[in-house]
Amino acid sequence: MGINMNSVNTESFGEINQDDNNRVLPRKSVLWRAFINVKGHRFTCQIRNLSIGGLKIKLDLPFKDDVEAIVEIPKLNISLKAKIAWQSDGFFGLKFVDDHAVVREQFSDGAAIVGVDVASFFGALESIS
Repeated sequence: MGINMNSVNTESFGEINQDDNNRVLPRKSVLWRAFINVKGHRFTCQIRNLSIGGLKIKLDLPFKDDVEAIVEIPKLNISLKAKIAWQSDGFFGLKFVDDHAVVREQFSDGAAIVGVDVASFFGALESIS
């Protein structure tokens, strides 16, 4: 059974342009279980939203910004390298280390498993990149 992406909320919440604090990548709201691996330790977290540039997770542990991590998304059967960009009140913003093309390919491979149409999931990407 695939995921109906029409039922997933879209937010304009992607990478931050530091000059004007505007998001430039489309972001999808989801509620998916994930794991974050930091310095050899694996923690369960919850993905709240994601884009081709990064994701927002809920995790009630403090980490330093710029710490490298591996994010495992079981729903899509993928793992992505990321850095912690920000944190506030148990929420973290993680920026993917790989460029958008690599991340999109990984999402495409994983999305096919669960029936997600990546073109519609990240549909605005082509007009931005």
